[in-house]
Amino acid sequence: MTKELFWQAPYKGCQLWGKVFGYGSAQSEDLYGLLGEWALTADETTGRLERSVAIHSQDNGESWREIETFVTTDTPDGVRTESVICCILDAHKDLYLRFLSCQFIKDGKFFGGGATDRKRFIRGYYQVSRDGGRTWEEKQGLIQNGADFDESHWAKGIVYGRNGGRAVHTPIQLRNGNIILPFVIWPWDEEKQSIHGMQCGVFIGTWRRDLSGLDWEIGEYIKPITRLDPDEGGNLVEITVAELSDDLILGIMRGFSANWPVKYYSLSKDGGLSWGDPEPLLYDDGELMFSPASISRLIRCAGNGKLYWIGNIHERRDELLSYDSSRPRERLHIAEVDEAGIRIVRDSIRIIDQQRPGDVVRDYSNFGVYEDRVSGRLVLTMCERVALPIKHGDLYPAPYASHDNWTSDTYRYEIDLGEEDGS
Repeated sequence: MTKELFWQAPYKGCQLWGKVFGYGSAQSEDLYGLLGEWALTADETTGRLERSVAIHSQDNGESWREIETFVTTDTPDGVRTESVICCILDAHKDLYLRFLSCQFIKDGKFFGGGATDRKRFIRGYYQVSRDGGRTWEEKQGLIQNGADFDESHWAKGIVYGRNGGRAVHTPIQLRNGNIILPFVIWPWDEEKQSIHGMQCGVFIGTWRRDLSGLDWEIGEYIKPITRLDPDEGGNLVEITVAELSDDLILGIMRGFSANWPVKYYSLSKDGGLSWGDPEPLLYDDGELMFSPASISRLIRCAGNGKLYWIGNIHERRDELLSYDSSRPRERLHIAEVDEAGIRIVRDSIRIIDQQRPGDVVRDYSNFGVYEDRVSGRLVLTMCERVALPIKHGDLYPAPYASHDNWTSDTYRYEIDLGEEDGS
């Protein structure tokens, strides 16, 4: 396993979140990615996306150029943002898709309890590229198919200005050609007349005959059943998906529990339209795998056919911060998935990167990953970012982000799946 600088933050005080999504064409060496420039707010409690830049390589990642810029815009009424969330190559038709999120944020906060507008004033779009991500056609709304849905009521359970949802993770293509787009919704509680919690599901896309775009259906949102902690609140989000044998789809999600920091999984037998009850994700020896409330990723290696899971693992349950179910994210791991039993193979776990003693607290999370067609290795790009401060009582109990140490670069990791171990 190797680690090298991929993209340096362009100025002091910038966190450079860099992701390479993968190949834009079935035949060429075109790669497509995104750089996000984040600045720390004046009160040092949250980050603000200043701009994001699409990047493109025509030589399998040897060189890169910036090709498009998305700018965060301040208006008298609030902040408007537009950014690419994820991409997928339709290998059957050799067409490249990218998914964008467009938000209006009146309260000015991107994260934290006050960031309610980003959950209400949000729309999803997608675009098609026919030249490997070099150019893009006009945006089309990510709108559920049917007479009941439009730009305002754009998906089941969503009304613009009341509540929302967004594409949240790398899509996959099923063997039948359908595109499966992981999705999160902030559900509306009619009784309380407010947003309550989070749930996830998938959009299911099928191409129109003229290949001008896709028709979208959305399956049921996964039922928030928890097996361990009745106080968890039913939040299961950031689903990552993979197709198994017998046309099953596996989804792995993060939960939000201070008592039981685990991931959950669910299975769909009908292409993502419905899902089984979520179950805690275990090791292959039957023990619980402890993991914070952080995003993870399933990826199948074309070279050996095996399915891998990438995410944060805790060695002990009590490693989780009692006041923040999403931390720490001090180690990023990769492990093989036992597809027959839906288990993580404990002996296969390898550390991709981890916190260094004495360093400021960092998050090893929110990465991009693809399989290199030439080397057969997995290539992972990730910002080695300084963690945002989390207040506990009147204190910040760890050396979290400040304007002095906020600057963070993105690194590129090559993971040889044939190695015995690597760190």
